[in-house]
Amino acid sequence: MDKLKRLDEALRQYSGTTNINIVAAEVLSVDGERCSVKIRENLEVTDVRLKATINGSGNKILITPVVGSYVLLGSLTGDEKDLTIVQMDEVEKVEYKQDEVKFTINATKNEMEANINGTIVMLDDKVKIRNNIYGLLELILEFIDICRDEIHMTNAGPTVSLNPANKVLFNLLKEKFGKLLKN
Repeated sequence: MDKLKRLDEALRQYSGTTNINIVAAEVLSVDGERCSVKIRENLEVTDVRLKATINGSGNKILITPVVGSYVLLGSLTGDEKDLTIVQMDEVEKVEYKQDEVKFTINATKNEMEANINGTIVMLDDKVKIRNNIYGLLELILEFIDICRDEIHMTNAGPTVSLNPANKVLFNLLKEKFGKLLKN
């Protein structure tokens, strides 16, 4: 028996059917882990799965297609109630979650977020780095304020605070960090 025939028999035995259907469709809407699609011009199908299994677990890799893009749907049982997206032209969002690790990329919002045990790194037009207690921006701004307002003690007594030009430079530095980072 040649390899292809053995593969065909193994697939039929594993899936329990000879009807493995693949069909192209246009995404009409997305809601959570399911979407609605249009097959050909007039057949609308709802409750199409975005991932093959729905076991109630929060752990997942979920890839969300762009509304209006085209996908390939498959059904191992041949039943339209088991339709699952197996391939897509355009991706709107990718979510990965495993226990305390969550990673999301959202192409339409131009953002990325990683959350590991409550420590968050977020990228969009600014960078956000934060754990359960502090954000990087608030720590940097607090450090700049301490440096700007610092008074040194000498044998002759305390020094005068920074000259006005240096205070302006510290304030400019705070503005620059505020444009790069967010809390």
